[in-house]
Amino acid sequence: MKEYIEVEPRELTGKGPNRRLRKLGMIPGVVYGGDRKPLSISISEKEVWQMLHAETGLNTVRTLKLAGTEQIGNAPL
Repeated sequence: MKEYIEVEPRELTGKGPNRRLRKLGMIPGVVYGGDRKPLSISISEKEVWQMLHAETGLNTVRTLKLAGTEQIGNAPL
């Protein structure tokens, strides 16, 4: 299992764009916390399924990597 989950930033939000993402097998989400601005993301449904059905299952903290960057976890955005 990878040490991180790769997520993609997304610019379009709302009901319509989120439905289109889901049809493509992606899950829309928002990452927020600390003193950073919220970041809208999408993540592969397949990758989430694999993560949830792994040995560690639901009780594991995962690190996110923003696609197209070297930013992992707590790196500044």
